[in-house]
Amino acid sequence: MNEGSKRVRALGAFSGGLDGMLAARVLMDQNIHVEAVTFDSPFFDVDAGRRAAKELGIPWRGWTSPGTYWPFWNPPPAVSERT
Repeated sequence: MNEGSKRVRALGAFSGGLDGMLAARVLMDQNIHVEAVTFDSPFFDVDAGRRAAKELGIPWRGWTSPGTYWPFWNPPPAVSERT
């Protein structure tokens, strides 16, 4: 790296699964600073992301959506009206 250049940084959506851990490790092996964020949802547990980030020694944040989840998870109005 040149004296005036900045270190490359990466932010990964991190569920705590093997694929995210391996991706983070590949980036870290290339001297890229990696940070992880886990989005709380019915599909992912933020604790799994936290544990995996701790194991890799990378900064981690959990994010919980305020209020309800995305509206596209609900059936469209046309389907709702038929039932």
